[in-house]
Amino acid sequence: MLPKDIQDIIDGSAPISIDSEKAELARKLVEEAYKMPQKEIGLSLAAAFDLLVSAEYYGRVTNRGWIYCPHNGNPLLLFSYTNICPRCNLAGKFKYHKSNKPSSGSIGAIAVDLLGLMLKILFEKHGRKIEIFKAAEPADLIFYEKEKHIVLFAEVKSSPLVTMPLATNTEKQTEESGDQEVESGHLTLNNTNLSSNKLGIFLPLIEKKGERGESYKIFDIGIMNQKSKKDWVYKGINDLLKTDFFKYYHSFWLHAFKTYEARGRLSVGAIDPIYWMTNACGQPWPRPENWPQRRVGASGYESISDSKSSVGMDRTDDIKKGTYQVLKLGATNKPKIDGINIKTGLLSNLHAIRHFEEYLQDLKDVVWTKDQTGKAKRVKDLPPNEPLYNLYDGIVSFSSTYARDEWVKENFSF
Repeated sequence: MLPKDIQDIIDGSAPISIDSEKAELARKLVEEAYKMPQKEIGLSLAAAFDLLVSAEYYGRVTNRGWIYCPHNGNPLLLFSYTNICPRCNLAGKFKYHKSNKPSSGSIGAIAVDLLGLMLKILFEKHGRKIEIFKAAEPADLIFYEKEKHIVLFAEVKSSPLVTMPLATNTEKQTEESGDQEVESGHLTLNNTNLSSNKLGIFLPLIEKKGERGESYKIFDIGIMNQKSKKDWVYKGINDLLKTDFFKYYHSFWLHAFKTYEARGRLSVGAIDPIYWMTNACGQPWPRPENWPQRRVGASGYESISDSKSSVGMDRTDDIKKGTYQVLKLGATNKPKIDGINIKTGLLSNLHAIRHFEEYLQDLKDVVWTKDQTGKAKRVKDLPPNEPLYNLYDGIVSFSSTYARDEWVKENFSF
């Protein structure tokens, strides 16, 4: 039986449910991930997570904020989640357009929900009897294995690597130039046919292993249902998963991951254009002369995607805040609970790809205890058998997990 204060926390939390259209999509994405090479299963699950997040974003698509792109006489409307025309980017051209990225608070809430959902499905798949609860306080997610009296309080810092744009065909837009009618350049337009035109996922095609072509394909996910904005997306992507779509998506995602890890430079020379489709890629380089200055906040130029959109737990502010939360959770709960094993950790879809060495390497093996006297200088100054606690029982993600605790290591390995 749980101590009352822990039971009260769980009773005030919402159990993660796997009975919904969203859960069905998550389950199929997990299945697709396991069809990929086993040595890449962590990255494959991270790719699946991004597509699940994308589905949530697509369900919120609006008429406003579409890019009209006339490239090569084949006009498209694109709904992009970074500040760039994605099609022109593949051709090596930077065309600024304000993104349709959800707010940071919204991204965080979506990530907590969907990460909990995917982990619930993975625990079920591997026969692990662990309940998951979404909590308001004191942690984002709570994991409870009843048989072993183990509770893990997890602070979630999570964000997708990529969110692919939506695209749809459109009529050519024209304007007067002198006495002639000419095709318009890039425009910001309202998509007035949103409820009647087929929408698709704009996906660059990776031609060969390690190589990128300028080609792309638009994978149809159907027509938006005004009455059921989310379900039509889940059905559309579920239908895509019956084709070879995930294979193409997985190939693109792995390439995007490598470009993010290498800050765009997979080889000597120009930055790979796929890099500019990842979150937190920064300002374009080389920056075009007509690239806009920032309209809000500090001086300088607009980014394609700024550090507030950093991938996984790779945002430095998130690492700092998450570390404090983990320490506070441990200091509040670990020393005083009898008969229950309390664990704490950081949880994400992707590890701190660029910032682990600088921000987590020196902290990952920290252990602590409380000294009521305020005088202890060495371990021998503490009372006999004084327990020590891990700062992080685990720094957990699909792509890389560091765990000091055997239960965390065992249960978060997929």
